[in-house]
Amino acid sequence: MNSAKYPLRVPAVSLGLTYLVSIVLLGELLGSTADSSSTYGRHFSDGAALTQDFIGAIALVASGATLVWLIIEMRATVYGQSEKFLCDLASAFGIVASAALIMAAGLLLTVPFTITLGRITGDPGIESSVQAGIAQAGSVCLFLAVFPLAIAVVLIGKLGKRIGVLPRWILVASWFTSVFLVLLGWTVGLLLTFALWSLALGLTWRIPKTFSGE
Repeated sequence: MNSAKYPLRVPAVSLGLTYLVSIVLLGELLGSTADSSSTYGRHFSDGAALTQDFIGAIALVASGATLVWLIIEMRATVYGQSEKFLCDLASAFGIVASAALIMAAGLLLTVPFTITLGRITGDPGIESSVQAGIAQAGSVCLFLAVFPLAIAVVLIGKLGKRIGVLPRWILVASWFTSVFLVLLGWTVGLLLTFALWSLALGLTWRIPKTFSGE
């Protein structure tokens, strides 16, 4: 039996873990998108919540950067294969999703960062009436990010199946993950399906040594 390589294992598993951490930590903040400014005020007055939001936003930045790493490794894997258009399309949507994730993370990081900095320097920071708007903008940006992300998930699944490096069940899982991402408005928990898909991708994208793209 030919030995195999798993070139996406490290980037895909890293993506899944950082994304999982970010959504778990930011869950309370993301779930407050439609709440009043006073609700956000109470949230940001809690030191533990601020720390949780700060770490979650940093993890989301890491997720966006790791998604780019995943795309780069994927392209290196399929170099010389016949599915160049599909690879380019998946890469484009992946990069757009990465940029949107990092932008969302920047907005979600703004309030906890400025409040923490203000406590250190003695500056007042952002007005409480503005804090809610910034956090809500971050949630909306994350909502928009899932659309290119959902498309990239399906395209990566199709690409892997067509060139023979992914099992069929990953393609099926890609479609379900895409649907769950688009339906994230129902519950933040649906966002977690992407983390599971990413972990599965890293563990199953298998490249034999005899693969013509190597």
